[in-house]
Amino acid sequence: MDPLSILGTILAIQQSGDKVVAILQTIRRAAHAPEQLNALINEISDEKTVVSHLRDLLQLAHDNGIDIGDLSPLGTHVALATGHLVELENVIVGRLTKATGKVDRITWARLGSQLESMRRNLQQDRVKLSQDLSALSV
Repeated sequence: MDPLSILGTILAIQQSGDKVVAILQTIRRAAHAPEQLNALINEISDEKTVVSHLRDLLQLAHDNGIDIGDLSPLGTHVALATGHLVELENVIVGRLTKATGKVDRITWARLGSQLESMRRNLQQDRVKLSQDLSALSV
């Protein structure tokens, strides 16, 4: 066998091995989907509660004629967090759960990086909301 054929064979084997590893990683992520999804749903639920209370407080301040000029960053971040929550819930309900209520594990694995990005958005929202509330109490 000439060196070029050997090199071609080695490259083909390496590419096949890379594909197998990628498939196995997808299967591994999919196997843990229900537990990870439950954790994500709990995180969404907690943030929804906080955002809902903050939205109610902003509305109450507005209804009572309280100047909410100092609260405008908080209002902006509440609206942003609400959008992120709705977006994430739509993905979970519309794409990740089957009609039976079970998790579509393959879709979970495929959307892994998108879901992680959305989770980071939620974490950033929490930080911004905390900073806004800290600024108000100072």
